[in-house]
Amino acid sequence: MPPDNIRHIQNKQKAVDAVKQANEEYDEKSKKDGDSVSYVVPDSLLEADVKPNTKSIDIEASEVAAAEQPASKEEAATVPEEPATEKKATAKVEPSEEPTSEEESAAKEEAALEKEAVSDGGSPKQAVSEEDPLTKEDSPAVDRVSVAKEPVAELELRLPNVRQGVRSPGLVIKRSQKMAENKHRWEKCYVDPDANATGEELGIDYDIDSRLLHVTPSKHGNYIIWFTMEDPKYAKLKCILTVIPDPKTLWTASDPPEDAPYPKEHKDSKFLLAGKRIIAGASVRGRSHARDGTHRDDDFIVCEIVDGWNLMVVADGAGSAKFSRKGSQILVETMHSLISEKLGDKETLKKLNTEASEAIVDDLSINRAENLLVLGAYSSLQKIQDEAKSQEAKTKDFNTTIISCLFKELGDKTFIYSFCIGDGALFVVEVDSKKIFSLNAADSGEFAGQTRFLTSPEVWQDHGVYERVKFATVEGPLSIIGMTDGVSDPLLPDVDEIEEYAQIGTLLNGLEGDDSVEGLLDVLRKTVEKNDAIDLEEWLNFYVAKHHDDRSIAVALDPQFLS
Repeated sequence: MPPDNIRHIQNKQKAVDAVKQANEEYDEKSKKDGDSVSYVVPDSLLEADVKPNTKSIDIEASEVAAAEQPASKEEAATVPEEPATEKKATAKVEPSEEPTSEEESAAKEEAALEKEAVSDGGSPKQAVSEEDPLTKEDSPAVDRVSVAKEPVAELELRLPNVRQGVRSPGLVIKRSQKMAENKHRWEKCYVDPDANATGEELGIDYDIDSRLLHVTPSKHGNYIIWFTMEDPKYAKLKCILTVIPDPKTLWTASDPPEDAPYPKEHKDSKFLLAGKRIIAGASVRGRSHARDGTHRDDDFIVCEIVDGWNLMVVADGAGSAKFSRKGSQILVETMHSLISEKLGDKETLKKLNTEASEAIVDDLSINRAENLLVLGAYSSLQKIQDEAKSQEAKTKDFNTTIISCLFKELGDKTFIYSFCIGDGALFVVEVDSKKIFSLNAADSGEFAGQTRFLTSPEVWQDHGVYERVKFATVEGPLSIIGMTDGVSDPLLPDVDEIEEYAQIGTLLNGLEGDDSVEGLLDVLRKTVEKNDAIDLEEWLNFYVAKHHDDRSIAVALDPQFLS
């Protein structure tokens, strides 16, 4: 019998030589006593770089060093033990009483080997491999030696979660310590064939030299990405990737019932030129309304009235009021019709022009009691009350806020009236000086998170409503921006304290990150270029987590504002 330490030889050539010697000794011995013996040479003697049944590694890609450490006791408890490759699978075949052919003798030897391997917890295919290069090519003379085929080592790595539609940071694909020592690299990268995605859909970008993997997945779900080397005898790496859904894709939309009263379009926009000044407005239904299958409650109007006077109004119908969509519509339509009617009277128009001109020159006070914005708001309230009676409903069922301004350019200055009830924002930007003029104030209700409405009784008590009228004189080119809280809340934090240009930076320049938002300046440039407010309308669909209300905006600007 050959020495037992043949199993411990770590060099392939030495193993081959040793096996040859063993068989020569076997030939000599078999001539004397007829013994028939087979030896199994484990692949571990031939492939020193491979450690079979390597334990799974469940780590982040950034923890490369930790991935090369031995498994913990807890991990070891859940990972199958390595097969006992050191144990030789041998079978002694007793001399036959009758002579047998070479084929019959080999078959008996093989059957004995298979039986021995199965009894040790292995399988016939693991115990004997006819395709092993050692028996076929390297040493034809040792055809009686069977070599066990060990499984290729399989490493497992869980990659950090990535988000659908967002390019991931560079993920370092680890190597084992043995691979690094031998300067081996992962040369192939591919998506598991059974995955419900292609490499293109996952946006795989792998650099072999830096071992950096980037993905830009267009689909969400759990996927397996394989890394292998050209030589199939070496280990392969199984990477598990979880793609988190883009939250925007999870929102559903449905239409309100066809028989619901006061139907309204889900979106609207308008663009106009008033001399060299550009005026645009837009309104869209919020995601929460679309999900619930309800109407857009917001409304707006932008228009040129007469003699250079322009009107902008945005209105936010209360989501808790079942007919608020009609309340906001009545408001903007009545504001337009009443002010147009009033300014159609020459005496009223002359009086308004005189007041504005004197206020610009001498900074005089204005007649708030006869202000057209107040008159328009009060007339809107009366029409809402009439509508509520006709529907046998309550006035508060038509709750709506109002953000409004009436303005005219007088020489190199612009005079602006404003009147607001409820939340939202209205301010002016003086282009040359970057000064901010706030034209409304925070208007909270009795409790935190509440606001006041046009229909709130306390608004019209004790003549306090007139204190809501503000006016401003602005020099040079400007921009007037009004919006409902669907826009101001996510893009204008601390809206009640806007005093500096820097405070509107997020609104004008946008947000970066996974949920990026285009800046209003870029949107307005496209709006002016196309002479259409459709881009402004589409911009209102921007995504900011936890802000999914209806959105409305109105803007009047001089071209210099976009420079």
